[in-house]
Amino acid sequence: MNHWSLRSRLFVLIILPLILVASIAAAARFILAERMSQRLYDDTLLAVALTISRDVVLSEGDVLTEQLLNALTKALGDPVYYRIEGPEGRFVTGYSDAPPLPADAVVDSGIPYFYDAVSLGAPVRVVTLREFIAEPQFAAG
Repeated sequence: MNHWSLRSRLFVLIILPLILVASIAAAARFILAERMSQRLYDDTLLAVALTISRDVVLSEGDVLTEQLLNALTKALGDPVYYRIEGPEGRFVTGYSDAPPLPADAVVDSGIPYFYDAVSLGAPVRVVTLREFIAEPQFAAG
């Protein structure tokens, strides 16, 4: 003999699938929001990297001004660390202890390469750009 009333059985038959569908939809929305957030952060990080590289070329390799660095930090919402290298990885300016590229990284000219790393004991998001700059002060030598 079944002790469940018709109302209880209908409630379970309707509510359980709704809970399941709502849970799947919530998980999907969370994943999509996380991806969108990462893409927006990466786009901002790329804009910051391009601004830094252009400023370094215009200043002929000088360190970024404090005002520009503060503006870039404000735009990104996180501290900004940068390293500019010349041909053969020769250090030009920035921070000398940048996180290394992953071993399997392939960085093509003009295409940003994003990855997660650890710097100074904290997790960081990194973008690496490789660009050809026809300026004598950045030539190999």
